[in-house]
Amino acid sequence: EQISLASSYLDNKIREKETELGLVMEEYKLFLQEPGGAGELQAEVDAKVTAITENKLELEYLQISLAAARAEREALEKEIGDTDELIVTKKSITDDPFLLKAYEEAGMSGEKPGLEELAGLQMLSEEPNPVYYELLSGLKNKTVEIESTEERIAGISASLDKLQQELGKLYVIYMEKSSQGEALEKELSFYKTTIETLESHYLEMQMIASLEEEGESINVVSPADAPQSPVEPRKMLNMAIAGVLGLMVSGFLVFFLHYWETSNDHRESTPAGV
Repeated sequence: EQISLASSYLDNKIREKETELGLVMEEYKLFLQEPGGAGELQAEVDAKVTAITENKLELEYLQISLAAARAEREALEKEIGDTDELIVTKKSITDDPFLLKAYEEAGMSGEKPGLEELAGLQMLSEEPNPVYYELLSGLKNKTVEIESTEERIAGISASLDKLQQELGKLYVIYMEKSSQGEALEKELSFYKTTIETLESHYLEMQMIASLEEEGESINVVSPADAPQSPVEPRKMLNMAIAGVLGLMVSGFLVFFLHYWETSNDHRESTPAGV
């Protein structure tokens, strides 16, 4: 009767735990089907991490480029400061084709001075320095390049800050989802283990009930007593076995040496070619 009650109790418990397991499994399925699950969040987190890494690399490259461009601009400014904007030259009036033409026209009107006097006259000529303007153009281009790089750095920095904030929020949500999923998985594992244990005990009760129905019972024939002396090692037995083995090996070795010596003597006494 007690076995029957125990079996009935175990059977009810198994059914109860199976019902609870079904509810937990249904909850776990709904959890997996939810939009924005742990898998999707993990993919989003990975994408954000990749974007942040790429932005950081690009930001480092731009910062290096900006430092180099600023150094180049400083070098251009110094070189421009050391270069004259205008080139001043001294030359004779006779060296200038326009003045020489004016001289010839003056000669036609009777006002033509002597060539020696004219050659002694000097004039200053100012011309734009092409090197200076080339440097100035390079400085303007370098300034535009620096401004563009600074704008790109500002944009990437803002994007990087935004990505990091989004990653922080996503990570919090991901951790919550992961914790929820792990809790449901642990609960599922607990119910499965509990049901397996209950079913094992239930089968044991069924086996005992079956034995009782057949009129058989389990009796203890003799109690298990602890030995008074150690079973192993048996020193005397080991010594005896070692002695017997030693005698056998010694005898075999003696016979083998005798055979070896007699066979060698026989070969030596036999004439060659026989």
